[in-house]
Amino acid sequence: LYYRAMPTIRPTDCLVPQPSPTCCVWLNGLRASERPLWRPLWNAAELRACTDGGANLILDRVRSSDLLAPSLISGDMDSITAEANEYFGKSACEIVATPDQDKTDLTKCLELVAERVEKMALPPSHVLILGGLSGRFDHSLATINSLLNSRTIFSRISNPPSVFLIDGENLTFVVGEGSNSITLNRSLLTGICGVVPFCQRETRVTTEGLRWNLDDTPMEFGGLVSTSNEVVADQIEIRTTASLIVTLEVRSTVTTGSAI
Repeated sequence: LYYRAMPTIRPTDCLVPQPSPTCCVWLNGLRASERPLWRPLWNAAELRACTDGGANLILDRVRSSDLLAPSLISGDMDSITAEANEYFGKSACEIVATPDQDKTDLTKCLELVAERVEKMALPPSHVLILGGLSGRFDHSLATINSLLNSRTIFSRISNPPSVFLIDGENLTFVVGEGSNSITLNRSLLTGICGVVPFCQRETRVTTEGLRWNLDDTPMEFGGLVSTSNEVVADQIEIRTTASLIVTLEVRSTVTTGSAI
């Protein structure tokens, strides 16, 4: 079986401010899932976007100068408060209504981000989504679906950025069909990880660098999913016949900012 090689993925890079440009997307969600780490990552990003509900969450912190203002707010505008809409409408923030109900606000936001990334002089190293996996379970599933769609959304860019998501202590991303190399800074992680099939098609997976590796193993809901696995190497190899969700548990000392 032939596996197409993909560029190296460096998910732990998103946990520390980078010298190269980055993009951040702040989602509507539970404040309890936020971590102090989000502030420096958001403020260091060259492109900062949020959904209309996310704008409500950060309004007071932008007013107090704790957070930098978003450069883009998008959504169907059913969640943004009049107060937030008025405040950000008077700023340099671009507000774009995206009424398409067949797509989630996150998917539509990522499409707008991709358009702006194409015009950046220096391409971003990654796009980091803040939140999206807490609260209502159907919303969490929609976020996972948007993560899967992100590979297609950014595919038209010559050097597409990786897309990562952090929520609480969870760092989540997608690996695509083919052969994927993942480089990690394990000092930032607890070691606990998951490799989860999500596409409704045959998914056969081979891994290296995990405590319980897979060997051309069929995976599906209703069958095998590799949760509560463990990273045992700085380099992980994943070969898969369909896209997978990968989750890594981040050390709480990192998410609270005490280890950065």
